[in-house]
Amino acid sequence: MLSVFKTILCCGVFFFFGILRSQTIGVDCDSLTFDYRLDKKFNRFINRGKYFLIKDDLKSADKFLSKAKLRVNSSLSIGVVNIPSLYSLYRFNRGIGKKEELLFYGRLLVCSNSADYQVLADCINISLDLNDNTNAIYFLKKSEELFGRNYQTALAIRNVFLNLNFKDSSLTYVNDYILKSGDVINGSLLYVNTLNRIGQNYEAYIFLKRLVRLFPDALPVKIAFIDASHAFGKEDIADFYFKRLVMNSDIKIDIKSTLIVNAMNRLRESKVSDSGWEMVSKWAHWNIQSNPNEARPYVIAAAIFLKTEQKEKFELYCKYAIENGMKEDQLSREINTLMQW
Repeated sequence: MLSVFKTILCCGVFFFFGILRSQTIGVDCDSLTFDYRLDKKFNRFINRGKYFLIKDDLKSADKFLSKAKLRVNSSLSIGVVNIPSLYSLYRFNRGIGKKEELLFYGRLLVCSNSADYQVLADCINISLDLNDNTNAIYFLKKSEELFGRNYQTALAIRNVFLNLNFKDSSLTYVNDYILKSGDVINGSLLYVNTLNRIGQNYEAYIFLKRLVRLFPDALPVKIAFIDASHAFGKEDIADFYFKRLVMNSDIKIDIKSTLIVNAMNRLRESKVSDSGWEMVSKWAHWNIQSNPNEARPYVIAAAIFLKTEQKEKFELYCKYAIENGMKEDQLSREINTLMQW
């Protein structure tokens, strides 16, 4: 199965991370000495600064906070980082929203192996807010190293690569995530999404076809394949897989309805012929058969009839939706949303 996830550019992403490390830190971590003792003078300065800040005496607060920072920076200039003082400055800057300073202290905490998950999460979010992709990837990668691989981190790193327009690196990174995390289904669907994002839509569809063969019972894969088949104009294939899915009573109605709505949106955007609407009308009918006592399938069918100018059927299915528990004002909102008025 690993052959499906063959690496495209096996070395590029790791080379890139190596470059980022030297650029992002700004200091040589190996040359620093870390002091874990409390600095009483620093504590006096920082506490006095906080006291005057609470009292709205900004001039006095700035005086003592500047002294506290000077003490940390003076030690740093000779290669010594006092970790308790650094954490105090980090927490203070987090409270007042000094983002650039927070990133600087965050990098030093990473250097000292003292950064916890909150520090990394802060620095990741700040980097993304500032569109600082270099720092974002650095802190995301560190989070992955320290706390393990997970889908959300992989998604975030992939997104930063795409923001940088590093298309090959984005594919390589997701491929590496699949191979090393064991999260094959979610990782593979992320790979498909990445191919689509970089304009390789045909390759994405072929990859998805392989996934369906490998994981025929995986619901997320089936959902993605139905969506992609319809988007690619493979209506017979989409029809076949949707009918099998919609008749499965164990699958939530929201999933079935979303597939129909996605197809409706694509038809509306592409302005296709009536045959496309006939197909989604059939899907809506199957959805009603599978869920006859639920209101939403009738609402979706009503919206399709409205779009295809079948007024009598539209009114009839609106009536069915109300009979199955939907309020008239809610029905109106649902129809407007589906029709995107």
